[in-house]
Amino acid sequence: MSDKIEKGELTNLPLKTWWPKYSDGDFRFELCIGILLVHQVTWRQVTTCFRNVLAHLERNKMPFTPEGLLSIPVDELAGLIRASRYARQKAKRIRKFCDFLRQYQSLDAFFHELPANELDELLLKSKSGFGKESRDTVLLYAVNSPVFIADAYSRKLLTLLDVPDAANYATCQKIFHDGIERDFDADDLLDILNSYSRQELDYVLINRPQRQLVPKILLYQMYHAGIVELGISKRWDEFLRACKDIQPQGEPKIKR
Repeated sequence: MSDKIEKGELTNLPLKTWWPKYSDGDFRFELCIGILLVHQVTWRQVTTCFRNVLAHLERNKMPFTPEGLLSIPVDELAGLIRASRYARQKAKRIRKFCDFLRQYQSLDAFFHELPANELDELLLKSKSGFGKESRDTVLLYAVNSPVFIADAYSRKLLTLLDVPDAANYATCQKIFHDGIERDFDADDLLDILNSYSRQELDYVLINRPQRQLVPKILLYQMYHAGIVELGISKRWDEFLRACKDIQPQGEPKIKR
């Protein structure tokens, strides 16, 4: 299925989740490595890095696990991910994150058993390159916690709508959180859940979240994927024209 996502063959899926899967390893761990790699580069470059690393691991009969990546010396790992900017720095961060994970009995003990807020603090304390946006991305996609990722595209969107202090991460995140809570009722959330096939749910709900959280997790992933698509396509003028129907009173109403 991940190959079809990457090739764009599942045309109904990109605005639900755009994250492809490359390895046979734990998708949660793979997502974290992708998040560390994607800083200041395109996803095409990240794809090249993954393929180089996976080919190396296969040649050496090593799995895509923290232990597998730690078996690669830092200079060699930097060479494998040279398609990504600051390859040596990222190689060090990847190894530091892998070493950090080794203190847990299993990946489940970290991703599934820890409360989301505790996991967020631990990622910060690990000093392995996870800033606020990166940690929120881990929470939404790898941990399956309903959180809005206030990335640069989201902040630009609100800035174009003349929302005060929209460039501030916390402000942007709160506006979207509050708007989503206000604008989506139980029927809306049920409609979102019913729009997913079993295959799609299995793909995006990789951390077995509590059932009552599932619709909002899906909604936040859809928002993130849609805003990323808007930013990459640079259709800001088209977006602003579509927003002319929004009433000027109060906060902009956030809807799908």
